Amino acid sequence: ISAKKASGRNFTFTEQQLIIDQVIEKHKVVSVIPEFIEPVFIEVDLSVFVYYDTTLTVLGADDIKSTVVDNLLSYDKQELRKFNRVMRGSAINRVVEGSDPSILSCVQRLKISRPITVIFSKQTTYNANIGNPLAKGTIKSNGFYLQGYDEVCYFDDDSNGTIKLFYLLNGERIDIRNAGTINYDLGQIQINNLIITRLVENELKVTATPASPDVASVFNQIVLFNLDNLSVSMIADASSKGRILSGNKFQFTKNIL
Repeated sequence: ISAKKASGRNFTFTEQQLIIDQVIEKHKVVSVIPEFIEPVFIEVDLSVFVYYDTTLTVLGADDIKSTVVDNLLSYDKQELRKFNRVMRGSAINRVVEGSDPSILSCVQRLKISRPITVIFSKQTTYNANIGNPLAKGTIKSNGFYLQGYDEVCYFDDDSNGTIKLFYLLNGERIDIRNAGTINYDLGQIQINNLIITRLVENELKVTATPASPDVASVFNQIVLFNLDNLSVSMIADASSKGRILSGNKFQFTKNIL
């Protein structure tokens, strides 16, 4: 059984037991023993570059941006943050481009991340299922400390399906060893035999670029925007003025992270 609060994220252990005892036990199959599994939150770091025509609006860039942000927050609240939901790139385009008549188009950049529950000071193999196809060469973690190393360690991928452990020494990357594997098509990451003693931040996270503009939740996962990393950039589109050479003034946004 996996569930989330209507407001907030995880239930406490006491709340989980109340749900099992007062709700699930009354309806369960006799031979089934219910177990509560925490939902896994797949956070989307969304950056949107919004092209707009200044001649089609009396509003300033900040006013249009505010509307775009509000509409994205509404989409996150109404369409995501639940089980079995999909964040669709086409839907994001509609939300952004429908925010104001002056908006001509938008370019999206995505990163997705999920937490990994750490068992400290014990050799552990970690399986992190992101459940979405991932772009090669984009997998990386935040910092952690390994037994036997004073430096902050990280892991990333080599674009060929291998997870590598490393640390930085005076800005230079020092590889420690191959530490696991990744299935890019399934978004399944395995990191082998780590003895993590402590973390740099509150939790260990793995981050990657999705290979698709759509991000789906599978099994006990919930997709939602990382509101701390929601970014909207407004770009006045000089190519929309109707001049023959206006395309020379077009400001390109690279479709990469």
